[in-house]
Amino acid sequence: MLVVDSLSEFKKICVEPTALTLGKFDGFHIEHCRLVDKTVELAKQNNLKSVVITFIDMPSSLSKTTKYLMTKEEKRMFLKDRGVDILIECHFTDELMHLSPEDFVKGILTESLHMKYICIGENFTFGYKGIGDIGLLTELSKKYNYGVHIEPTYILKGNVLSSTSIRENLKSGNMKTVREMLGHDYSLFGRVAKGNRLGHKIGIPTLNLYPAAYKALPPFGVYATRVHIGNNIYDAVTNIGIRPTVENMGDVNIGAVSVESNILDESFDRELYGTDIKVDVIEMIRPEEKFDSLEELKDAIANDTIRAKEILDE
Repeated sequence: MLVVDSLSEFKKICVEPTALTLGKFDGFHIEHCRLVDKTVELAKQNNLKSVVITFIDMPSSLSKTTKYLMTKEEKRMFLKDRGVDILIECHFTDELMHLSPEDFVKGILTESLHMKYICIGENFTFGYKGIGDIGLLTELSKKYNYGVHIEPTYILKGNVLSSTSIRENLKSGNMKTVREMLGHDYSLFGRVAKGNRLGHKIGIPTLNLYPAAYKALPPFGVYATRVHIGNNIYDAVTNIGIRPTVENMGDVNIGAVSVESNILDESFDRELYGTDIKVDVIEMIRPEEKFDSLEELKDAIANDTIRAKEILDE
């Protein structure tokens, strides 16, 4: 998948006709995924390039205290896995914001992006102050020669999906509901970093990630997880939090939020420092706790392992 950071950069490298979808896409829930998959499908059927445009720096962007469901790196990996040809990470500039709906369709979508198909949801709006809607988009398609696919609004248990509702359920640790909304597991992606190697010392080695400060996390605690390493997937127990039991043991990363995964495959014995991995968070086992000794910690981890296997076997 090709990644470009502006519309002008796209014009330099792509002159082929496209099928596209666009939005802020703070995470990709079921409806978003359907838009992406339909875009890829139409592109393949009509010998087009599939393009996803994610807008950043939007005037209505989330507050500085709000966490994001996906980092930029996670979006890239997610869209690559779904077969997208080109991702445009587009800054929402004043110039874009003030375009009329027709100027946006003509100047941006058809002339700059060579659009032949567009996939959007029922509530899609565009142009200055969002005054363009799917009715206008369909009307303009006759003038500018493109097809429109409108994805019906996805209703889950009587509720419209939104990134806000997903974030609220994530904050409460409702991983099953989060998974139902997304249509896939909630994941944490990162590069394995060195810790204080305490896990090795007590016979429970872990793969350690330090998530971005703006990444939304479930409550601190111990989780049944699955870890993706290359083309392999391993069952694991993962602690998400600040590791209060080891706070006085010389750890240089004390206070930092970490994601520490113990692979349950006893034959797994590899150093993976510097390797990118993905951790799918399946279900909480217990909240994070502070234990009085390493022996108590080891006993708790043993119980966590039993419970994780039961959850993952289900």
